[in-house]
Amino acid sequence: MENWGLLIFREINLLVDAAADDPAAVEVVAVTVAHELAHQWLGNLVTAAWWDELWLNEGFSSYVQTAAVDHVEPTWRMESRFLHAVVQPTLLTDASRATRAIAARLRSKHDIMQAFDSITYDKGACLLRMLHHSLGDAAFRRGVALYMETWQHDSTTESRLWEPLTTAVRAEAEEDAGDPPRLPENATVADVMSTWTRQSGYPVVNVTFNRTTGEVLFSQERFVERAWEQRGSPELWSVPLSMATQTEAAGNGSRLSDTRPRAWLVGRTLSLTLDNGTWAPDDWIVVNLHQTGFFRVNYDLESWRLLSQQLHADHGALPAAVRAQLIGDAFALGVAGLLPLEVALSISTYLPARERAPAAWAAALSSLGTIHDKLAGHPDMVLFERYVERLLKPLWDGVAPADPGAVALPASDANLTHEELHHRADVISWACLVHMGRCEDWASRSMHLWRAQPDPAAANTVPVRLRQTAYCTAVATGSSDVWDFMWQRYRAARDGDQGGVDHQMTILKALACSAQPARIA
Repeated sequence: MENWGLLIFREINLLVDAAADDPAAVEVVAVTVAHELAHQWLGNLVTAAWWDELWLNEGFSSYVQTAAVDHVEPTWRMESRFLHAVVQPTLLTDASRATRAIAARLRSKHDIMQAFDSITYDKGACLLRMLHHSLGDAAFRRGVALYMETWQHDSTTESRLWEPLTTAVRAEAEEDAGDPPRLPENATVADVMSTWTRQSGYPVVNVTFNRTTGEVLFSQERFVERAWEQRGSPELWSVPLSMATQTEAAGNGSRLSDTRPRAWLVGRTLSLTLDNGTWAPDDWIVVNLHQTGFFRVNYDLESWRLLSQQLHADHGALPAAVRAQLIGDAFALGVAGLLPLEVALSISTYLPARERAPAAWAAALSSLGTIHDKLAGHPDMVLFERYVERLLKPLWDGVAPADPGAVALPASDANLTHEELHHRADVISWACLVHMGRCEDWASRSMHLWRAQPDPAAANTVPVRLRQTAYCTAVATGSSDVWDFMWQRYRAARDGDQGGVDHQMTILKALACSAQPARIA
Protein backbone atom coordinates (compact mmCIF):
# COMPACT_ATOMS: atom_id res chain seq x y z
CA MET A 1 0.00 0.00 0.00
CA GLU A 2 1.41 3.36 -1.11
CA ASN A 3 0.85 5.49 1.98
CA TRP A 4 2.82 8.71 1.65
CA GLY A 5 6.16 7.98 3.29
CA LEU A 6 5.08 4.60 4.65
CA LEU A 7 4.94 1.80 2.09
CA ILE A 8 3.27 -1.36 3.37
CA PHE A 9 3.74 -4.71 1.64
CA ARG A 10 2.47 -8.20 2.10
CA GLU A 11 5.30 -10.63 2.74
CA ILE A 12 4.84 -12.30 -0.66
CA ASN A 13 5.34 -8.95 -2.42
CA LEU A 14 8.49 -7.90 -0.58
CA LEU A 15 10.61 -10.81 0.62
CA VAL A 16 12.44 -12.79 -2.03
CA ASP A 17 15.59 -14.84 -2.48
CA ALA A 18 16.79 -13.76 -5.92
CA ALA A 19 19.20 -16.68 -6.13
CA ALA A 20 16.71 -19.42 -5.24
CA ASP A 21 13.19 -18.25 -6.02
CA ASP A 22 11.21 -18.51 -9.24
CA PRO A 23 12.26 -15.69 -11.63
CA ALA A 24 8.58 -14.86 -12.08
CA ALA A 25 8.21 -14.34 -8.32
CA VAL A 26 11.36 -12.20 -8.22
CA GLU A 27 9.96 -10.05 -11.03
CA VAL A 28 6.64 -9.63 -9.21
CA VAL A 29 8.46 -8.30 -6.16
CA ALA A 30 10.56 -5.92 -8.25
CA VAL A 31 7.64 -4.43 -10.17
CA THR A 32 5.45 -4.23 -7.05
CA VAL A 33 8.08 -2.29 -5.11
CA ALA A 34 8.69 -0.03 -8.13
CA HIS A 35 4.94 0.54 -8.52
CA GLU A 36 4.47 1.60 -4.91
CA LEU A 37 7.54 3.84 -5.00
CA ALA A 38 6.18 5.52 -8.14
CA HIS A 39 3.01 6.33 -6.21
CA GLN A 40 4.99 8.65 -3.96
CA TRP A 41 4.88 11.06 -6.90
CA LEU A 42 2.03 9.74 -9.04
CA GLY A 43 -0.85 9.44 -6.61
CA ASN A 44 0.56 11.09 -3.49
CA LEU A 45 2.47 14.23 -4.48
CA VAL A 46 -0.12 14.71 -7.23
CA THR A 47 -3.36 12.83 -6.73
CA ALA A 48 -6.56 12.26 -8.66
CA ALA A 49 -9.45 14.59 -7.88
CA TRP A 50 -11.99 11.74 -7.89
CA TRP A 51 -12.17 8.03 -8.56
CA ASP A 52 -13.10 8.73 -12.20
CA GLU A 53 -9.44 9.68 -12.64
CA LEU A 54 -8.06 6.64 -10.80
CA TRP A 55 -6.14 5.58 -13.89
CA LEU A 56 -3.94 8.68 -13.54
CA ASN A 57 -2.61 7.15 -10.32
CA GLU A 58 -2.58 3.47 -11.20
CA GLY A 59 -1.97 3.55 -14.94
CA PHE A 60 0.90 6.00 -14.55
CA SER A 61 2.55 3.96 -11.80
CA SER A 62 2.07 0.77 -13.82
CA TYR A 63 3.86 2.39 -16.76
CA VAL A 64 6.66 3.91 -14.69
CA GLN A 65 7.34 0.64 -12.86
CA THR A 66 8.56 -0.92 -16.10
CA ALA A 67 11.09 1.83 -16.73
CA ALA A 68 12.23 1.72 -13.10
CA VAL A 69 12.87 -2.02 -13.07
CA ASP A 70 14.50 -1.82 -16.49
CA HIS A 71 16.92 0.78 -15.08
CA VAL A 72 17.86 -1.48 -12.16
CA GLU A 73 17.84 -4.77 -14.09
CA PRO A 74 18.52 -3.96 -17.77
CA THR A 75 19.18 -7.63 -18.59
CA TRP A 76 15.55 -8.41 -17.80
CA ARG A 77 14.45 -6.60 -21.00
CA MET A 78 11.35 -5.18 -19.35
CA GLU A 79 10.18 -3.33 -22.47
CA SER A 80 9.97 -6.68 -24.24
CA ARG A 81 8.28 -8.20 -21.21
CA PHE A 82 5.79 -5.30 -21.17
CA LEU A 83 4.74 -6.09 -24.74
CA HIS A 84 3.73 -9.68 -24.08
CA ALA A 85 2.90 -9.49 -20.37
CA VAL A 86 0.82 -6.28 -20.47
CA VAL A 87 0.00 -4.99 -23.98
CA GLN A 88 -1.10 -8.22 -25.62
CA PRO A 89 -3.15 -9.58 -22.67
CA THR A 90 -4.85 -6.20 -22.28
CA LEU A 91 -5.77 -6.16 -25.96
CA LEU A 92 -7.55 -9.46 -25.33
CA THR A 93 -9.29 -8.17 -22.19
CA ASP A 94 -10.46 -4.95 -23.84
CA ALA A 95 -11.88 -6.68 -26.94
CA SER A 96 -15.23 -7.37 -25.30
CA ARG A 97 -18.37 -5.41 -26.07
CA ALA A 98 -18.94 -5.28 -22.31
CA THR A 99 -15.67 -3.51 -21.46
CA ARG A 100 -15.78 -0.03 -19.95
CA ALA A 101 -14.11 3.29 -20.69
CA ILE A 102 -10.95 3.85 -18.70
CA ALA A 103 -12.34 7.15 -17.36
CA ALA A 104 -15.89 5.93 -16.71
CA ARG A 105 -18.14 7.81 -14.29
CA LEU A 106 -17.97 6.24 -10.83
CA ARG A 107 -20.56 7.09 -8.21
CA SER A 108 -21.17 4.13 -5.88
CA LYS A 109 -18.77 2.25 -3.64
CA HIS A 110 -19.33 -0.80 -5.83
CA ASP A 111 -18.36 1.17 -8.96
CA ILE A 112 -15.20 2.38 -7.27
CA MET A 113 -14.11 -1.07 -6.12
CA GLN A 114 -14.75 -2.50 -9.60
CA ALA A 115 -12.45 0.16 -11.10
CA PHE A 116 -9.36 -1.49 -9.60
CA ASP A 117 -9.01 -3.73 -12.64
CA SER A 118 -6.80 -4.35 -15.66
CA ILE A 119 -8.48 -1.54 -17.60
CA THR A 120 -7.35 1.00 -15.01
CA TYR A 121 -3.88 -0.44 -14.42
CA ASP A 122 -2.83 -2.09 -17.66
CA LYS A 123 -4.76 -0.20 -20.31
CA GLY A 124 -3.78 3.01 -18.52
CA ALA A 125 -0.12 1.99 -18.81
CA CYS A 126 -0.57 1.04 -22.48
CA LEU A 127 -2.15 4.39 -23.35
CA LEU A 128 0.67 6.29 -21.65
CA ARG A 129 3.20 4.18 -23.55
CA MET A 130 1.42 5.06 -26.80
CA LEU A 131 1.40 8.75 -25.89
CA HIS A 132 5.08 8.63 -24.88
CA HIS A 133 6.10 7.20 -28.26
CA SER A 134 3.83 9.60 -30.14
CA LEU A 135 5.05 12.78 -28.45
CA GLY A 136 8.68 11.69 -28.20
CA ASP A 137 10.76 11.15 -25.09
CA ALA A 138 11.86 14.77 -24.63
CA ALA A 139 8.37 16.25 -24.93
CA PHE A 140 6.80 13.56 -22.75
CA ARG A 141 9.34 14.02 -19.96
CA ARG A 142 9.13 17.80 -20.16
CA GLY A 143 5.33 17.69 -20.03
CA VAL A 144 5.16 15.28 -17.09
CA ALA A 145 7.72 17.34 -15.16
CA LEU A 146 5.66 20.48 -15.76
CA TYR A 147 2.53 18.63 -14.64
CA MET A 148 4.20 17.52 -11.40
CA GLU A 149 5.62 20.97 -10.68
CA THR A 150 2.31 22.71 -11.33
CA TRP A 151 0.02 20.38 -9.39
CA GLN A 152 2.22 19.11 -6.54
CA HIS A 153 0.35 18.88 -3.23
CA ASP A 154 -2.92 19.20 -5.14
CA SER A 155 -5.58 17.10 -6.81
CA THR A 156 -5.77 16.82 -10.55
CA THR A 157 -7.71 15.61 -13.57
CA GLU A 158 -6.92 14.31 -17.04
CA SER A 159 -7.14 17.78 -18.52
CA ARG A 160 -4.50 19.04 -16.12
CA LEU A 161 -2.11 16.42 -17.50
CA TRP A 162 -2.97 17.02 -21.15
CA GLU A 163 -2.35 20.79 -20.97
CA PRO A 164 1.37 20.70 -20.01
CA LEU A 165 1.97 17.83 -22.43
CA THR A 166 0.47 19.93 -25.24
CA THR A 167 2.66 22.85 -24.21
CA ALA A 168 5.74 20.62 -24.19
CA VAL A 169 5.12 18.98 -27.56
CA ARG A 170 4.47 22.31 -29.25
CA ALA A 171 7.72 23.67 -27.82
CA GLU A 172 9.56 20.61 -29.13
CA ALA A 173 7.94 21.03 -32.54
CA GLU A 174 9.25 24.59 -32.80
CA GLU A 175 12.75 23.43 -31.90
CA ASP A 176 12.67 20.45 -34.30
CA ALA A 177 10.78 21.74 -37.31
CA GLY A 178 10.42 19.15 -40.04
CA ASP A 179 10.02 16.16 -37.72
CA PRO A 180 7.00 13.85 -38.16
CA PRO A 181 3.67 15.15 -36.78
CA ARG A 182 3.59 14.49 -33.05
CA LEU A 183 -0.12 15.40 -33.00
CA PRO A 184 -2.82 15.67 -35.66
CA GLU A 185 -3.00 19.07 -37.33
CA ASN A 186 -4.39 21.76 -34.99
CA ALA A 187 -5.07 19.17 -32.28
CA THR A 188 -4.17 19.11 -28.60
CA VAL A 189 -3.20 16.13 -26.47
CA ALA A 190 -6.69 16.34 -24.94
CA ASP A 191 -8.27 16.03 -28.40
CA VAL A 192 -6.28 12.87 -29.06
CA MET A 193 -6.44 11.16 -25.68
CA SER A 194 -10.12 11.80 -24.97
CA THR A 195 -10.88 9.40 -27.82
CA TRP A 196 -8.99 6.72 -25.89
CA THR A 197 -10.03 7.43 -22.30
CA ARG A 198 -13.67 8.48 -22.73
CA GLN A 199 -14.88 5.54 -24.78
CA SER A 200 -14.41 1.82 -24.31
CA GLY A 201 -12.45 -0.57 -26.47
CA TYR A 202 -9.93 0.16 -29.20
CA PRO A 203 -9.75 0.03 -33.02
CA VAL A 204 -8.49 -2.33 -35.65
CA VAL A 205 -6.74 -0.38 -38.40
CA ASN A 206 -7.22 -1.93 -41.84
CA VAL A 207 -4.31 -1.36 -44.23
CA THR A 208 -4.52 -1.73 -48.01
CA PHE A 209 -1.27 -1.14 -49.91
CA ASN A 210 -1.53 -0.36 -53.63
CA ARG A 211 1.82 -1.55 -54.97
CA THR A 212 1.25 0.09 -58.32
CA THR A 213 0.74 3.67 -57.10
CA GLY A 214 2.32 3.62 -53.63
CA GLU A 215 -1.00 4.61 -52.06
CA VAL A 216 -1.79 3.19 -48.62
CA LEU A 217 -5.42 3.29 -47.54
CA PHE A 218 -6.15 3.14 -43.81
CA SER A 219 -9.54 2.66 -42.20
CA GLN A 220 -10.62 2.06 -38.63
CA GLU A 221 -13.44 0.33 -36.79
CA ARG A 222 -13.84 -0.99 -33.30
CA PHE A 223 -12.18 -4.36 -32.71
CA VAL A 224 -14.26 -6.89 -30.81
CA GLU A 225 -13.62 -10.55 -30.18
CA ARG A 226 -16.57 -11.55 -32.36
CA ALA A 227 -16.49 -9.71 -35.68
CA TRP A 228 -20.24 -9.64 -36.24
CA GLU A 229 -20.65 -7.48 -33.11
CA GLN A 230 -18.59 -4.63 -34.54
CA ARG A 231 -20.67 -3.86 -37.61
CA GLY A 232 -21.92 -0.30 -37.58
CA SER A 233 -19.89 0.73 -34.52
CA PRO A 234 -19.75 4.55 -34.43
CA GLU A 235 -16.53 4.91 -32.41
CA LEU A 236 -13.51 6.72 -33.82
CA TRP A 237 -10.07 7.13 -32.31
CA SER A 238 -7.13 9.43 -33.03
CA VAL A 239 -4.67 6.75 -34.12
CA PRO A 240 -0.89 7.36 -34.42
CA LEU A 241 0.46 5.55 -37.47
CA SER A 242 4.11 4.57 -37.37
CA MET A 243 5.15 2.46 -40.34
CA ALA A 244 7.97 1.16 -42.53
CA THR A 245 8.20 -0.57 -45.88
CA GLN A 246 10.60 -3.32 -46.85
CA THR A 247 12.60 -0.89 -48.99
CA GLU A 248 12.96 1.57 -46.10
CA ALA A 249 14.00 -1.19 -43.71
CA ALA A 250 16.59 -2.50 -46.15
CA GLY A 251 18.10 0.97 -46.54
CA ASN A 252 18.09 1.75 -42.82
CA GLY A 253 17.60 -1.05 -40.32
CA SER A 254 16.65 1.37 -37.55
CA ARG A 255 13.60 2.41 -39.57
CA LEU A 256 11.73 -0.54 -38.10
CA SER A 257 12.39 0.83 -34.61
CA ASP A 258 11.24 4.39 -35.34
CA THR A 259 7.94 4.49 -33.48
CA ARG A 260 7.18 8.15 -34.23
CA PRO A 261 3.85 8.58 -36.06
CA ARG A 262 4.22 9.43 -39.74
CA ALA A 263 0.51 10.19 -39.99
CA TRP A 264 -2.64 10.28 -37.87
CA LEU A 265 -5.89 8.50 -38.61
CA VAL A 266 -8.57 10.65 -36.99
CA GLY A 267 -11.54 9.96 -39.27
CA ARG A 268 -12.93 6.74 -40.63
CA THR A 269 -10.40 6.58 -43.48
CA LEU A 270 -7.08 8.08 -44.56
CA SER A 271 -5.22 7.86 -47.86
CA LEU A 272 -1.44 8.30 -47.80
CA THR A 273 0.83 8.16 -50.85
CA LEU A 274 4.37 7.05 -50.07
CA ASP A 275 7.29 8.99 -51.53
CA ASN A 276 9.03 7.58 -54.58
CA GLY A 277 12.05 5.52 -53.62
CA THR A 278 10.55 4.42 -50.29
CA TRP A 279 8.72 1.39 -51.67
CA ALA A 280 8.84 -1.26 -54.38
CA PRO A 281 6.10 -3.28 -56.11
CA ASP A 282 6.85 -6.41 -54.08
CA ASP A 283 7.31 -4.68 -50.69
CA TRP A 284 5.63 -5.57 -47.45
CA ILE A 285 4.61 -2.79 -45.06
CA VAL A 286 4.45 -2.88 -41.26
CA VAL A 287 2.22 -0.45 -39.35
CA ASN A 288 2.26 0.30 -35.59
CA LEU A 289 5.91 -0.53 -35.10
CA HIS A 290 6.67 -2.48 -31.92
CA GLN A 291 2.94 -2.30 -31.15
CA THR A 292 3.39 1.02 -29.35
CA GLY A 293 -0.13 2.01 -30.38
CA PHE A 294 -2.98 0.30 -28.52
CA PHE A 295 -4.71 -1.23 -31.53
CA ARG A 296 -4.69 -4.15 -33.93
CA VAL A 297 -3.58 -3.97 -37.58
CA ASN A 298 -5.16 -5.99 -40.38
CA TYR A 299 -3.42 -5.94 -43.77
CA ASP A 300 -4.69 -6.85 -47.21
CA LEU A 301 -4.09 -10.52 -48.00
CA GLU A 302 -1.16 -9.80 -50.31
CA SER A 303 0.60 -7.88 -47.53
CA TRP A 304 0.01 -10.74 -45.12
CA ARG A 305 1.44 -13.15 -47.71
CA LEU A 306 4.57 -11.06 -48.16
CA LEU A 307 5.07 -10.70 -44.40
CA SER A 308 4.68 -14.45 -43.93
CA GLN A 309 7.14 -15.02 -46.76
CA GLN A 310 9.64 -12.71 -45.04
CA LEU A 311 9.31 -14.59 -41.76
CA HIS A 312 9.96 -17.91 -43.46
CA ALA A 313 12.88 -16.65 -45.55
CA ASP A 314 14.69 -14.36 -43.10
CA HIS A 315 12.76 -13.61 -39.92
CA GLY A 316 15.71 -11.61 -38.56
CA ALA A 317 14.92 -8.83 -41.04
CA LEU A 318 12.08 -7.92 -38.67
CA PRO A 319 12.78 -7.07 -35.00
CA ALA A 320 11.51 -9.59 -32.45
CA ALA A 321 8.90 -7.11 -31.18
CA VAL A 322 7.54 -6.69 -34.72
CA ARG A 323 7.44 -10.46 -35.21
CA ALA A 324 5.56 -10.74 -31.93
CA GLN A 325 2.96 -8.15 -32.93
CA LEU A 326 2.40 -9.79 -36.33
CA ILE A 327 1.80 -13.16 -34.68
CA GLY A 328 -0.48 -11.68 -32.02
CA ASP A 329 -2.51 -9.62 -34.48
CA ALA A 330 -2.87 -12.43 -37.02
CA PHE A 331 -4.24 -14.90 -34.47
CA ALA A 332 -6.52 -12.34 -32.80
CA LEU A 333 -7.95 -11.30 -36.16
CA GLY A 334 -8.34 -14.93 -37.18
CA VAL A 335 -10.20 -15.89 -34.00
CA ALA A 336 -12.44 -12.81 -34.39
CA GLY A 337 -13.31 -13.76 -37.96
CA LEU A 338 -11.65 -10.74 -39.60
CA LEU A 339 -8.87 -12.76 -41.24
CA PRO A 340 -8.79 -16.37 -42.46
CA LEU A 341 -7.31 -18.34 -39.58
CA GLU A 342 -5.19 -20.15 -42.16
CA VAL A 343 -3.14 -16.94 -42.49
CA ALA A 344 -2.16 -17.01 -38.82
CA LEU A 345 -1.49 -20.74 -38.91
CA SER A 346 0.69 -20.31 -42.00
CA ILE A 347 2.69 -17.57 -40.29
CA SER A 348 3.21 -19.75 -37.22
CA THR A 349 4.89 -22.52 -39.21
CA TYR A 350 8.10 -20.49 -39.42
CA LEU A 351 8.51 -20.78 -35.66
CA PRO A 352 9.97 -24.28 -35.15
CA ALA A 353 12.87 -24.03 -37.57
CA ARG A 354 13.85 -20.40 -37.09
CA GLU A 355 12.43 -18.56 -34.10
CA ARG A 356 14.31 -18.44 -30.81
CA ALA A 357 13.30 -14.99 -29.52
CA PRO A 358 11.25 -15.29 -26.31
CA ALA A 359 9.07 -12.30 -27.28
CA ALA A 360 7.86 -13.91 -30.51
CA TRP A 361 7.23 -17.24 -28.85
CA ALA A 362 5.37 -15.56 -25.98
CA ALA A 363 3.01 -13.94 -28.50
CA ALA A 364 2.49 -17.28 -30.23
CA LEU A 365 1.86 -19.24 -27.05
CA SER A 366 -0.51 -16.60 -25.71
CA SER A 367 -2.48 -16.71 -28.96
CA LEU A 368 -2.52 -20.49 -28.97
CA GLY A 369 -3.77 -20.37 -25.38
CA THR A 370 -6.86 -18.50 -26.54
CA ILE A 371 -7.60 -21.20 -29.12
CA HIS A 372 -6.87 -23.95 -26.58
CA ASP A 373 -9.45 -22.49 -24.20
CA LYS A 374 -12.07 -22.26 -26.94
CA LEU A 375 -11.51 -25.90 -27.94
CA ALA A 376 -11.98 -27.27 -24.41
CA GLY A 377 -14.12 -30.39 -24.68
CA HIS A 378 -14.16 -30.27 -28.49
CA PRO A 379 -13.11 -33.37 -30.47
CA ASP A 380 -10.70 -31.23 -32.51
CA MET A 381 -8.61 -30.59 -29.40
CA VAL A 382 -6.48 -33.64 -30.24
CA LEU A 383 -5.62 -32.20 -33.67
CA PHE A 384 -4.79 -28.84 -32.12
CA GLU A 385 -2.50 -30.44 -29.56
CA ARG A 386 -0.62 -32.31 -32.27
CA TYR A 387 -0.18 -29.03 -34.18
CA VAL A 388 1.24 -27.33 -31.08
CA GLU A 389 3.46 -30.34 -30.45
CA ARG A 390 5.01 -29.94 -33.91
CA LEU A 391 5.67 -26.26 -33.23
CA LEU A 392 7.26 -26.93 -29.85
CA LYS A 393 9.27 -30.04 -30.68
CA PRO A 394 12.63 -28.34 -31.45
CA LEU A 395 12.42 -26.27 -28.27
CA TRP A 396 11.22 -29.15 -26.13
CA ASP A 397 13.94 -31.44 -27.46
CA GLY A 398 16.46 -28.91 -26.17
CA VAL A 399 15.28 -29.22 -22.57
CA ALA A 400 13.58 -32.63 -22.34
CA PRO A 401 15.18 -35.50 -20.41
CA ALA A 402 17.13 -37.65 -22.86
CA ASP A 403 16.93 -40.61 -20.49
CA PRO A 404 13.33 -41.83 -20.06
CA GLY A 405 14.12 -42.55 -16.43
CA ALA A 406 15.68 -39.18 -15.64
CA VAL A 407 14.15 -36.67 -13.26
CA ALA A 408 16.23 -33.58 -13.87
CA LEU A 409 15.94 -31.59 -17.08
CA PRO A 410 19.40 -31.68 -18.67
CA ALA A 411 19.79 -28.12 -19.91
CA SER A 412 21.43 -25.77 -17.42
CA ASP A 413 19.87 -22.47 -16.42
CA ALA A 414 23.21 -20.93 -15.52
CA ASN A 415 23.70 -18.90 -18.70
CA LEU A 416 20.07 -18.03 -19.40
CA THR A 417 18.78 -14.48 -19.18
CA HIS A 418 15.75 -13.55 -17.11
CA GLU A 419 13.63 -13.47 -20.27
CA GLU A 420 14.96 -16.85 -21.40
CA LEU A 421 14.12 -18.39 -18.02
CA HIS A 422 10.52 -17.25 -18.45
CA HIS A 423 10.55 -18.65 -21.97
CA ARG A 424 11.89 -22.05 -20.95
CA ALA A 425 9.26 -22.34 -18.22
CA ASP A 426 6.55 -21.52 -20.79
CA VAL A 427 7.84 -24.17 -23.20
CA ILE A 428 7.85 -26.84 -20.49
CA SER A 429 4.37 -25.80 -19.34
CA TRP A 430 2.99 -26.08 -22.87
CA ALA A 431 4.75 -29.39 -23.49
CA CYS A 432 2.89 -30.84 -20.52
CA LEU A 433 -0.37 -29.09 -21.43
CA VAL A 434 -0.50 -30.77 -24.85
CA HIS A 435 0.52 -34.13 -23.37
CA MET A 436 3.97 -34.48 -24.84
CA GLY A 437 4.91 -37.82 -23.32
CA ARG A 438 8.32 -37.10 -21.87
CA CYS A 439 6.93 -34.00 -20.14
CA GLU A 440 4.22 -35.92 -18.32
CA ASP A 441 6.76 -38.61 -17.42
CA TRP A 442 9.13 -35.96 -16.07
CA ALA A 443 6.38 -34.43 -13.92
CA SER A 444 5.37 -37.83 -12.57
CA ARG A 445 8.95 -38.78 -11.70
CA SER A 446 9.57 -35.39 -10.10
CA MET A 447 6.54 -35.85 -7.89
CA HIS A 448 7.55 -39.42 -7.01
CA LEU A 449 11.03 -38.28 -5.96
CA TRP A 450 9.61 -35.55 -3.75
CA ARG A 451 7.09 -37.87 -2.13
CA ALA A 452 9.91 -40.34 -1.40
CA GLN A 453 11.80 -37.83 0.77
CA PRO A 454 11.85 -38.64 4.51
CA ASP A 455 10.73 -35.08 5.22
CA PRO A 456 8.99 -33.57 2.14
CA ALA A 457 8.43 -30.29 3.97
CA ALA A 458 12.16 -29.78 4.39
CA ALA A 459 13.36 -31.28 1.10
CA ASN A 460 11.35 -30.24 -1.93
CA THR A 461 13.23 -31.69 -4.89
CA VAL A 462 11.09 -30.01 -7.58
CA PRO A 463 12.83 -26.92 -9.09
CA VAL A 464 11.14 -23.75 -7.87
CA ARG A 465 10.51 -22.22 -11.29
CA LEU A 466 8.91 -25.44 -12.59
CA ARG A 467 6.74 -26.30 -9.61
CA GLN A 468 3.49 -25.00 -11.04
CA THR A 469 3.86 -27.13 -14.17
CA ALA A 470 5.17 -30.22 -12.35
CA TYR A 471 2.53 -30.07 -9.63
CA CYS A 472 -0.38 -29.47 -12.01
CA THR A 473 0.67 -32.16 -14.48
CA ALA A 474 1.32 -34.73 -11.75
CA VAL A 475 -2.08 -34.07 -10.16
CA ALA A 476 -3.88 -34.17 -13.53
CA THR A 477 -2.30 -37.45 -14.61
CA GLY A 478 -1.67 -39.10 -11.25
CA SER A 479 -3.66 -41.18 -8.80
CA SER A 480 -5.68 -40.01 -5.82
CA ASP A 481 -2.57 -40.53 -3.70
CA VAL A 482 -0.86 -37.65 -5.53
CA TRP A 483 -3.78 -35.32 -4.85
CA ASP A 484 -3.83 -36.37 -1.19
CA PHE A 485 -0.10 -35.73 -0.89
CA MET A 486 -0.48 -32.26 -2.38
CA TRP A 487 -3.36 -31.52 -0.03
CA GLN A 488 -1.13 -32.44 2.90
CA ARG A 489 1.60 -30.18 1.53
CA TYR A 490 -0.90 -27.32 1.22
CA ARG A 491 -1.92 -27.69 4.84
CA ALA A 492 1.74 -27.74 5.87
CA ALA A 493 2.43 -24.61 3.83
CA ARG A 494 -0.65 -22.91 5.25
CA ASP A 495 0.55 -23.68 8.77
CA GLY A 496 3.90 -22.07 8.01
CA ASP A 497 6.05 -25.17 7.72
CA GLN A 498 6.99 -24.81 4.08
CA GLY A 499 7.26 -22.18 1.38
CA GLY A 500 5.01 -19.40 2.64
CA VAL A 501 2.05 -17.85 0.86
CA ASP A 502 3.58 -18.14 -2.60
CA HIS A 503 3.92 -21.89 -2.28
CA GLN A 504 0.40 -22.17 -0.90
CA MET A 505 -1.00 -20.53 -4.04
CA THR A 506 1.10 -22.77 -6.29
CA ILE A 507 -0.29 -25.87 -4.58
CA LEU A 508 -3.88 -24.62 -4.63
CA LYS A 509 -3.71 -24.02 -8.38
CA ALA A 510 -2.29 -27.51 -8.85
CA LEU A 511 -5.05 -29.13 -6.79
CA ALA A 512 -7.56 -27.62 -9.22
CA CYS A 513 -5.85 -29.49 -12.09
CA SER A 514 -7.38 -32.77 -10.97
CA ALA A 515 -9.26 -34.70 -13.64
CA GLN A 516 -11.63 -35.99 -10.95
CA PRO A 517 -14.54 -33.52 -10.56
CA ALA A 518 -15.39 -34.84 -7.11
CA ARG A 519 -12.01 -33.67 -5.86
CA ILE A 520 -12.63 -30.02 -6.70
CA ALA A 521 -16.42 -29.77 -6.51
